[in-house]
Amino acid sequence: MIREALRAASELQQPHQRNFVVRMLVHLLSAVDPSEAASVARSITDPLQQGIALTYVVAETTKEDVDKAISIAEKVSDPYVRAIGFAEIGRVARSRHRSLKAFDQAVETAKGIDGASSRRQR
Repeated sequence: MIREALRAASELQQPHQRNFVVRMLVHLLSAVDPSEAASVARSITDPLQQGIALTYVVAETTKEDVDKAISIAEKVSDPYVRAIGFAEIGRVARSRHRSLKAFDQAVETAKGIDGASSRRQR
């Protein structure tokens, strides 16, 4: 059923609509086949939508293979969404050490986001 929906989504004329629908389908597919979901997510042409779709894949992949999830998260082009991906790994990882390491990567990535600034305490 998901594959049929993906075929139908590919026929949508508006790129924004197509990217959004494919992103939602990646969310469903990631629970069944994370590798295929990652491949489908990479077909999304909008970098932000693609990054969000890949965070769904990262969350599911973390349950089986943390290193593979980290590899996927590292390839997300948008630093904001990449930080969310690392945070997802930290949330889902079963190992406390791996969780803390992923959260550290999320924080380091977030620090590099343009326009991000630290709050000054008064």
